[in-house]
Amino acid sequence: LRIEPGDEPWVRVDRERLLAVLEHLIQNAQEATHPTGRVEVSVRVEENMAVVAVRDDGCGMDEQFIRERLFRPFTTTKGNAGMGIGVYESHEFARGAGGKLTVASTQGKGTTFFLRLPRLDNPDVAKAG
Repeated sequence: LRIEPGDEPWVRVDRERLLAVLEHLIQNAQEATHPTGRVEVSVRVEENMAVVAVRDDGCGMDEQFIRERLFRPFTTTKGNAGMGIGVYESHEFARGAGGKLTVASTQGKGTTFFLRLPRLDNPDVAKAG
């Protein structure tokens, strides 16, 4: 886990849903990566957004799959091993919180998911919530 120096990335979201989203993204990254591969989670602030990046050096996804199927329910690259709702639910969580979930991926090189959530201006409010 890497948190880049600078402003603290306070957000107001449902803690349990956020943890479920992060768990899903990290688990997907681990499953796409070889045992000797790497999964990196970083947190930073970009303007008014807190950004969590989950990066792996695994198998990656092709552009057509990302464009046409990735953020739709019941779509999976795992065959019978996955239900295909995790990325969809993660996408909907981000959207419902006023943010977005995006992805950058190259087949054979890896994938990075970017979870962007609106940042609170007043961290004291976030601590109280």
